[in-house]
Amino acid sequence: MTNLRKLFSISNLPTLDKELILCHILKIERVDLYKKSDIEIQDKTNKAFTDLIKKREEGFPLAYITGIKPFWDDEFQVNESTLIPRPESELLVETAISFDLENCSLLELGTGSGAIGMSIAKEKPFWTCTLTDKSFEALSVARENMKALNLKNSVLIQHDWHKRWLFEPMDLIISNPPYIYRNDLDGDEDGIWFEPPSALFSEKKGLADISTIIKNSVIFLKENGKLLLEHGFDQKDSINKMANQNDYSDVSFLKDLNGKWRVACLTK
Repeated sequence: MTNLRKLFSISNLPTLDKELILCHILKIERVDLYKKSDIEIQDKTNKAFTDLIKKREEGFPLAYITGIKPFWDDEFQVNESTLIPRPESELLVETAISFDLENCSLLELGTGSGAIGMSIAKEKPFWTCTLTDKSFEALSVARENMKALNLKNSVLIQHDWHKRWLFEPMDLIISNPPYIYRNDLDGDEDGIWFEPPSALFSEKKGLADISTIIKNSVIFLKENGKLLLEHGFDQKDSINKMANQNDYSDVSFLKDLNGKWRVACLTK
């Protein structure tokens, strides 16, 4: 057996990472770890901890190790079939719930773990939310998150936006689509190489999926309906051009907490 201090000395990872990994193994809350700071670690736990620390040092995302990622007001289950929710994506939630719509019909394209769409659905219990993804594996994770949140105003549907759209007219369509151009990366980016490529990377300088969504959404939005899109910080001008080419009546952009252009709001 070994003690906590000795266990944590095996790696230069941030202390928080080590704490969360150990809590995951021991199935305890972080606060309980401090209450038991003199805890003796069994050899079996020691090995499991060492193995997971090694994975983390190799860049494997912490959220995939623990299976949990905090987002908005909740924690969501995640695994390697889902994108890991980012703080920047909370801007989509914040913007969507700011709209003064009593009985809104919302469509999310590419829900993944469900973090964005379900956070909105929880904030707006009288909205009708249709959350879609092309991945059955991702939808399985989203289904567990929907159960945990006990959401009654949401449904999950398998749908690929590159194929036929069969939806009723919507008040609001939201999406955090793949918008990274793989050739722009240098390979040192932390963690993303372990995430599903189809949820991250897009062709045509990262704009292929955004273009498809903009073209199709204008058909399925009600008059004055809105499309909210998360996008790359350098894609603002291209999206503005696409919006004008597809006869949206208005387009505006919002910056994230880092001061980068992050969300486009297109009005039909």
